Amino acid sequence: MIKLTEKQIEEIADFLDCGLICLYNKKTKELITITEFDDYPNSDEVNWDDLIEFENLNSDDSFQLMVNFVEQLDNSLLKEKLIYVLNGSKPFKNFKLQIDNSEEYRQKWFDYKNKKYINYVKSQIETINDNENSELHIEDDIDFEDCEDEIYFYDREDWSGLLNLQKTRAEKNPTDLHRQEGYAIALNLNQKYDETLKLLKPLNRKYHSFGINEIMEALLGLNKTEKDFNWVKRPRILKLDEKTLKLCVKYLKGKRKPRSVLNICNYLDLNSDFSYFDEKALANYLSKYTNIFDLIEDSSELF
Repeated sequence: MIKLTEKQIEEIADFLDCGLICLYNKKTKELITITEFDDYPNSDEVNWDDLIEFENLNSDDSFQLMVNFVEQLDNSLLKEKLIYVLNGSKPFKNFKLQIDNSEEYRQKWFDYKNKKYINYVKSQIETINDNENSELHIEDDIDFEDCEDEIYFYDREDWSGLLNLQKTRAEKNPTDLHRQEGYAIALNLNQKYDETLKLLKPLNRKYHSFGINEIMEALLGLNKTEKDFNWVKRPRILKLDEKTLKLCVKYLKGKRKPRSVLNICNYLDLNSDFSYFDEKALANYLSKYTNIFDLIEDSSELF
């Protein structure tokens, strides 16, 4: 579990707002800021598993931040101007130009943005601590008789029978999140995606990190994306893009022995809430970057 002071949280928020990469070393309790991962001091000697990266807002979140600020403005003239630039080309640049020339509203924007960044950092700390706690106590929650019942249906791929079992359990224990999660998984296996979202939406609003994987599976089943769900706290989603590539580099950096794709996927799972890809897709993606990774003979297995 990590505990940061209000001053440290404010510092992280400022660093992220400036576009820097902000890392926290769980062992040394220090904050590190860099512009690129290659800039990390003594990177060959670093245990990257000790580091936690605070994520910055993506472009969609940054844009929504501006929209939310504009919506609560009391100056109708400025509000109209900002709505116009947000709906035009180069919205980020033109929004900044308008705000920089709006006198007292410039400071109001800075204060608003700073508060949102601080809340964003706090939500990441909460998620990190929740994940660590769930990992530490996972064995305490296992009911082996329940597992045997579920295995019976999984072995036979009897998704209808599994659904009846999990529905009964969930209805008998409406406050048990484990039961609700099992019910959601069974709903998805039966392609009842709308019912999954109906079940999990209120629970996710109350427990922000709950049910993300099942919600995403349901959205994909409906040919939708994470943008089609009203998240209270936007989950960490990984795709086969530059962000995932950097995480892979971060994990492999300093490792002396080869690591399998499974090892890499496990690391990515710890640093995300959902991935759009499986091990095979990740292996194929990373094998394209021979300029970055040293691949052994079986490139689908080890890096």
